[in-house]
Amino acid sequence: MKSLFAVSIFFVFFICANAQDYPLSQPYSNPFWMNPALTGNSDAPRISSFVRSQWPGLSGSYTTSMVGFDTKVDKVHGGLGAFIIYDRSGEGTLNEWSFNGSYSYIGKINDNLTVRGGTQLTLSNKHLNTENLIFPNQINPQSGIIYVNNNSLPEDGLNKTYFDLSISTAADFRKFTFGVSCFHLNGPNVGFISESHLPRRLAGFVGYDLWLMKGEKPEGFRVSPLVYFTTLPGGFSVLAGTNVSWNWLYCGAYYRFNESNTDALAFQAGARFWHFQAGYSYDLTVSKLTNATGGSHEVFLNYFFEKK
Repeated sequence: MKSLFAVSIFFVFFICANAQDYPLSQPYSNPFWMNPALTGNSDAPRISSFVRSQWPGLSGSYTTSMVGFDTKVDKVHGGLGAFIIYDRSGEGTLNEWSFNGSYSYIGKINDNLTVRGGTQLTLSNKHLNTENLIFPNQINPQSGIIYVNNNSLPEDGLNKTYFDLSISTAADFRKFTFGVSCFHLNGPNVGFISESHLPRRLAGFVGYDLWLMKGEKPEGFRVSPLVYFTTLPGGFSVLAGTNVSWNWLYCGAYYRFNESNTDALAFQAGARFWHFQAGYSYDLTVSKLTNATGGSHEVFLNYFFEKK
């Protein structure tokens, strides 16, 4: 079974590598990840981080982690940010890190309307550990014996480094926030052996009273609905739901689906306390994969400096 899994992973990586983007169940926790134009949308400097474990019930689970910093800078009429992402897939068979820098221009039209434009530059590296893979020519078709070191790929694995570019725009109108983004604008080549380009990915969102996204300190009872839409190779995905908060505590539920399948129900809870903002979400898989995958776990922690 492990052999078949390894062979399957090999073909998935080489045929579907261009589908690699990182879904979040709490995108409002790291706004510059969701839309680069939101860099510096909190008046106070912010450190952001998250860890997501997807499908831990499977042997080839995915783990993604991020840490970043963004702040509003009046001298550049906007915000500046930087964050690092590390992704580990298939028990370390495929590993990827990326360093991302973002800039947003902030234009205040009046007391009710603020518009933003942003860009993001990314340097990424992917490493494929070929030692974890079993190829068809390593398996004896009669006895099933697996021969070691019988493949033509380098023993130290394969590496691919590439640059990426994304642009976005967003706006705040009273308590509404909305925006659109275009990721992988330059269509970088991410193929290890043959040429394979990342397709452009479009994303958009609209939400109301997103105090978590802006780093505000909530007071009283508040309802914060959000709809996040993104294209995928050959389709799309939608995350829709709402958070309900009472002073410094909140909880919520979201539903993720695409054009042909229901994916997951995400249940969330968290708090804003002192300079910290933290949350946890659990994705209950409701697709044909069933919850034998173990669902997904996601934790975020943000820190806000004193406003100057």
